[in-house]
Parts: sequence; C-alpha cells; structure tokens
Amino acid sequence: GYPICPGFDLAGVVERVGPGASVQEGDTVVGITFFGAYSERVLVPCHQLFAVPKGMSIAQAAALPSVSGTALHALALAGLWPSLPASRNRAVLVHSAAGGVGSMLVQMAKAIGCHPIVAVVGASHKVAACEALGATAVIDKSKEDLWSAASKAAPGGYCAIFDANGVQTLARSYSALAQTGTLVIYGFHTNLPTSSMLNPLAWARMLVGILRMPRFDP
Repeated sequence: GYPICPGFDLAGVVERVGPGASVQEGDTVVGITFFGAYSERVLVPCHQLFAVPKGMSIAQAAALPSVSGTALHALALAGLWPSLPASRNRAVLVHSAAGGVGSMLVQMAKAIGCHPIVAVVGASHKVAACEALGATAVIDKSKEDLWSAASKAAPGGYCAIFDANGVQTLARSYSALAQTGTLVIYGFHTNLPTSSMLNPLAWARMLVGILRMPRFDP
C-alpha cells in the first residue's frame, strides 16, 4: 500500500534474532526483502539472509542480490543453469553488458563454461570493464556495426542472447540465435522516454514502442 518504503537489496549487521534463528546477533549479512530496504532497520526472515563474503564491504554486498538473482534466473530460462545443455554451441551474447544485470551475466556465463561470451556496450569507456569481467569479445556499438560484429564473433549463431533493449534490438537478436537458441528479455529501456519529463508526448512514444514490439512464433 501507499506510502511505502522502497528497496529490495540490503546489507548490514544483525541487531536482534528470534528463537531458532540461523544467524546470530553481530553477524554481517546481505539479503533481500519485499520493500523496506531503504530503512535504517528492517525485519527480514533468516532464510533471506546470507553472510557477506570475505573481502566485500557492506555497500558492495548490498548491490548484489537483485542483479545477481535476475542474472541467474535468466541463465536458467536459457537452459544454461544449473547444468549446460548437451549442445556444443555455448555462445552467448549479452546486451547492456556493463550494467548491473549484464555484468553479472558476463561473470556467471564465464563461471559455468559458456564460450564465447560476447558483451555489447554503448560507449567506449565501458569496454575495459567488460573485458575485466571475462568477456571473450566486447562490441562497442558506438563505433562498429553491432550485428556484423556479433556474426563474426559467433558465425554459428548464439545458444542464448540476453536483451535489455526492447524494441530497438529484439528482432535482430532473435535472428542472431542458432537453431534451438533462446532469447531472454530482461529489460525494455529503448521503449522508455529519454526525457525526465513524462509529458503526454512521452507517453505516446512509449505506446508506439509497445505497438512496434516484434511478435515471435517459434
């Protein structure tokens, strides 16, 4: 209901625990909650909390749950987790690879054995970050043609493409898949207004974007 306190990701120090709790007072934990994380204190079930990994700050840990959970779910939808498919094609392409979910997808895809991992970014200053995360190739679409570079990186097509763009790239992403490949959509940012003002024209453009969304019939 309204008003609400927003926020899903959280990290901090446990102050109080109930009977039979799996964590102890003083533990440094990271977790997730359905709203309320933008608070000084929050009540969370123990099964939604995990110990903060060693060497990671509380602030760093708080940035993990939603993006890592979304990325892992996307890999599961693509049939790449918890085990890789029998297919020899394990090429993946990740749009918006320098973002929160995209950067997690690159790292997780590398960890489970996908190859090549092709990361797509929209600006040159993001290339080095994706390379450091483990991307096999990084396509900077501000400097080169996205789909020519994507085809060169994986001539046989992709077993999975993760698309956060929406109407701008969905049709071409689908065409770049190998047979039995999977297109996983985790965002629609090109459908959203570029202006901070949500005026009637911006709403009309969003509606046009929705109507222009491609329909797929595998």
